[in-house]
Amino acid sequence: MMQGINKAEWRSLACFLAVSLAFLVTPSAFAQLSGGTFEIRRSQFTGGGGSSSGGSFTVFGTAGQHDAGDLTGATFVLRGGFIQPRVAGLVCPGGTNAECNDANVCTFDQCVAGVCDSQPSKYGDIDGSGAVNIFDLFCMLDGLNDVFSTCSFEAVNLSGGTGVCTPDSVINIFDLFALLDALNAMDPCCGGLP
Repeated sequence: MMQGINKAEWRSLACFLAVSLAFLVTPSAFAQLSGGTFEIRRSQFTGGGGSSSGGSFTVFGTAGQHDAGDLTGATFVLRGGFIQPRVAGLVCPGGTNAECNDANVCTFDQCVAGVCDSQPSKYGDIDGSGAVNIFDLFCMLDGLNDVFSTCSFEAVNLSGGTGVCTPDSVINIFDLFALLDALNAMDPCCGGLP
């Protein structure tokens, strides 16, 4: 006749069963987690995206990242990947500096003869003269009064809500503070470009 199993024996039996079950289940679980023989092959997603325009507005769209990287030829640069900022060499059919704005406070972007030109500049050089001076302050004061006849809105927009180096599409006191820093040779964004 069988005698009862004590607590210690039950624990030993439970541990043995748990370990045995783990060895039986684990290989198939690992095969499922690793994908078994599943393979992701390199491919490309072409087509989709594009632009639509009406009036003075243009909307750019993308369906996916394809062939990320730059392709160059003649005077053109094609940037593959998700939507890229405008760069030098792109066409600006409207003839405005806004079409060439790359949202980088360390470049002076302008439309010259229908083509975007983007040159490295000093932080705070709003008028593109190569120096931060009183004329940049005049441009800032004009910008605070919504006057952009001498300097573009994009050049005056130095600072934003997410940081001093990220423009926010609003000309306000923070842009003036950023320019005052630049006039005092403080350059938190461009690494002190000459």
